[in-house]
Amino acid sequence: MSGYHAGGIRAISSEWRDESAHVLRAEAVLSATLPTPSQTEIARLATLGFKMGLLIRNDQQILSLVASAEPSEEDRQVSQDLAAAFGTPAGSVWVGRIFRKPPVPSYPVVNVAEYPLELVLSGADPPQMIPVPVRYGNNASFAQSYLTALWFVQRPRGDGR
Repeated sequence: MSGYHAGGIRAISSEWRDESAHVLRAEAVLSATLPTPSQTEIARLATLGFKMGLLIRNDQQILSLVASAEPSEEDRQVSQDLAAAFGTPAGSVWVGRIFRKPPVPSYPVVNVAEYPLELVLSGADPPQMIPVPVRYGNNASFAQSYLTALWFVQRPRGDGR
């Protein structure tokens, strides 16, 4: 199976959940492109799901991350794999996330799978760029392959900072 060959994250919106505590809710869409989609590939990819990592600051915490209405959970082994594969810049930490149930994509065009994302982040000070490598939800390392994405967490509208 050829798998996805390109990906990205498109920011949609952000809002303060609790501005005084710097808790922000951000929405975006993860897109992944198949080189030559077939019904077999699309069906198989929907059952594989994916895992992802987010490089955030040490003083931040991911309170929740949802893809296509499926909640994720932090996974220490994925976090360790991300650090081993990419290194960790000073002042940052990799947070690996897995989905117990594969998120179901929509297909706005035949070869592009899209997953709505919702992130709740504490310690937020937008705007912020968050590197987000993604790969199928399997046991292979990010060192073997991954899709690159960069999540631009926007400043909420009306935020005068």
